[in-house]
Amino acid sequence: DAVQRHLVEMAPTFSAERLTGNADGFGTLIMGVGAGAFIASVFISGIQTSKGRGNALIATGLVSGLGQVVLSLTSELWLATAAAAVMGGAQAAFMTMGQAVTQSIASDEFRGRVASLNTVGLGGIMATMNLFNGSLADQVTATSLLFWEGIAFAIIMLVSLFAVTGRRVY
Repeated sequence: DAVQRHLVEMAPTFSAERLTGNADGFGTLIMGVGAGAFIASVFISGIQTSKGRGNALIATGLVSGLGQVVLSLTSELWLATAAAAVMGGAQAAFMTMGQAVTQSIASDEFRGRVASLNTVGLGGIMATMNLFNGSLADQVTATSLLFWEGIAFAIIMLVSLFAVTGRRVY
C-alpha cells in the first residue's frame, strides 16, 4: 500500500529522532498504520451514497494530513502508534474513496481506463514524493517532513473545497 510505503521510508528515521533513539519503534508504527487501514477500510465499505462518499473523501483527506502532523509532534511510542493508526486509517480510506468517487463519475465505457490512469497517476506522484523525501532527508529531519507535508496536504484539501471541481466531487 502506498500509504505504508510513505511511512516506511520515514519511520526508522522518525523513530530514531523522536521516539526510541534508534529504529526499534519502526515495527510498532507500521503495525499502527496497518491496523488503522484495516479498521477504516471496513468502516467505509458501507458508504453507498455519492454524498456519503464525497463527505468521506474530504473528511479522510483532512484527517490524513492532520494525522501526519500529530504523528510528527509525538515523542511517546504508544501515542505515535495511535497517531500512525489514525493517519493510516485516514490515508487508506482516502485512497479507497478517491477510487470509488473517480469510478462513479466516469462513464461506463471509460471507467476501467479512468481508474487505471488514476491509479498510475497517484502511484507515480507517491513514488516521486518518496524520491523527493529521500533526497531531503539529508537536509531536514523526518519529523519536519511529516509535519510540513501533513500541513500542506490539509491545506490542499481545504482549498479544494472552494474549487468548482472539488465541490462537484465532494
